[in-house]
Amino acid sequence: MGTATSASVHDVFISYAREDKARVKQLVHALTASRGWSIWWDAALRPGAQFPREIEATLASARCVLVVWSRHSIASDWVVAEASEGWQRGILVALRLDESQPPLPFRQTHAADLSNWRGSRSAPELLGLVDSIDRVLQQQPAPAPGELEERESRRRAHERRRLIRGVGAAAALLVLPLSAWLLYQNLAERQSAERLAAQADAVRAQVVALSPEEKKRLWFHNLLEDRERLDRLDLATLLATEAFKSTRTERTERALRDVLAISPFSDKHVIVDEQITTLRFSHDGRLIVAGGARSGVLVWDLETNKLKTPIPHGSNGGKDWWTDARGKQVHRGPFVVDVSPSGQLVATAGPDESAALWDAQSGRELKRLAHASTVTAVAFGPQGEILATATDKGSVHLWDVASGKALRKIEQGGASYWVGISPAGTYLASSTIEHGARVWERSSGREIAHLQSEGPHALAARFSADERLIATFGYSHRAVVPTTVWDIETAAVVWRTPIASNESAGVVFAPDGRTLIVGGTDGSLKWWDLERGRELYSFSLGGFIIAMATSADRRVLAIADGGEEIARVWDARTARELRQMPYGGWLTAVAVSPDGRYLASSGRVQGLETAIELTEIWPEDPVAAACRRARRNLTHDEWQKYVGALQSYRATCPEVRTDGQK
Repeated sequence: MGTATSASVHDVFISYAREDKARVKQLVHALTASRGWSIWWDAALRPGAQFPREIEATLASARCVLVVWSRHSIASDWVVAEASEGWQRGILVALRLDESQPPLPFRQTHAADLSNWRGSRSAPELLGLVDSIDRVLQQQPAPAPGELEERESRRRAHERRRLIRGVGAAAALLVLPLSAWLLYQNLAERQSAERLAAQADAVRAQVVALSPEEKKRLWFHNLLEDRERLDRLDLATLLATEAFKSTRTERTERALRDVLAISPFSDKHVIVDEQITTLRFSHDGRLIVAGGARSGVLVWDLETNKLKTPIPHGSNGGKDWWTDARGKQVHRGPFVVDVSPSGQLVATAGPDESAALWDAQSGRELKRLAHASTVTAVAFGPQGEILATATDKGSVHLWDVASGKALRKIEQGGASYWVGISPAGTYLASSTIEHGARVWERSSGREIAHLQSEGPHALAARFSADERLIATFGYSHRAVVPTTVWDIETAAVVWRTPIASNESAGVVFAPDGRTLIVGGTDGSLKWWDLERGRELYSFSLGGFIIAMATSADRRVLAIADGGEEIARVWDARTARELRQMPYGGWLTAVAVSPDGRYLASSGRVQGLETAIELTEIWPEDPVAAACRRARRNLTHDEWQKYVGALQSYRATCPEVRTDGQK
């Protein structure tokens, strides 16, 4: 790696101690092979009494600062100074080579553990580091197409040198010339495919680039009402598809999946003349149940792609607002419907003084559960054998699903619009604005915890998978409702943040059980390490996060971004965004299928038309998914420009006619 000039702008500036140079060199090779980033890591300028101007200029212009902590670097004033610059600019990524503790305040910054990494490019710890650097770079201004081509050229040159060294070693061992020739052919095909992938990335970068005026509009309108932009998206999709079909590599697959992630086209949809407040999948993923509509609960059969006859319950009683027992007008919220774990039953709440159980397939009423006041929320237990309900006068009830028999009634003390049963069925919980949340032992009804804080109380809560913790959250126009994590057994506060959350959004415990994902009314989406009390990842989406949902294993997270009106899907473990679905307005609900494969979302798509849509998040066959979305094929001129005249023209997606009709 040569020394950079002061005018150079590098993607990554690596700060490290000279004693770790050999391991850093190995890391540089892996990062270059993975992304082709421009990396500054030269140690030659470090000696001297003054901070070298060249390092200072390079550091100031770098897009990401990667600090390598070790027993050597934590004692280096140079490394600490360089890390401070990255930290202050919000572009710092950290890794550890051993168990040494970084100096304060860097202990609050997550550091990837590469202490056991031995150079494998597919090692999870390296891939996690690459994702972290990617996230920082994505927050910087989009690189020019020329820079993207330079990255790809750098990556190809590095790969070529590596392969040539491999061929040379093989030749030294008298490997047959045919092997070297085949290796050369494979290398040529790979390079050609990855060059196409780089061109697809460059075109995709043009698609998402917005002028200051365009940034004031919704992405839905910027994309779907701009024929030129939409055509560039088609071009990027076709180039990435052609690259992937030619040679399947990590690079070509990433290019194809990245362009599919911003496609605005769903796999299925139905138009509804309703504003939906909540969506639920059946366990087998064959049905989507939509609650909150004025006419009742809607059931969408995905196999027939048709809506069944609405369930005449669990609605808003034909009204936009409902007057509760306190005389206050409320919207009946997201908890008026639930689907049993088996997917065979639908439970509905009110708007009368009853809850009801329905056959999901036929819509036939099975049980009617009478209450003394308006039922506001329902929730099945983890096995589906019990149902919890809440009312606007503060009573909480448990029911036997098979018989419809009332098992227990508990007085909460105030109007409740959320009720829940813990993952293993140990606890029952509910919450009121006036009196906080309460947790009871489900089997006995004994109160375990009364969770109260100053000011308005939480509207809803979530249990951790191990049932040790419960997180409460809510939103009020009068004052901040903090998001709080409590120890259930002691009722002690484990962690608290002043971020308020909508009751449909709130929080999600990540699969590791130690990380809490918070979706705020301020548009922030944050990952918090509860054990260490530090922020891991943070995204500012610029608007009210309306709803959140996860797959059964909590690995896939969907949110409704009310600022941009985009349904977004994230990997809950790595904070990598997987999919987007834009809307023209009224984005109100999201759900993830139990297996994490599909996103369901509801919002305005055309004028006043509202749709419920189904979108494959991570297609098993990305080529088929791309060709379902492509509206055309490459023209002959585009083929010659991007693919090359030496290859005969062919339709990338044969099922798409040249006029765009399938």
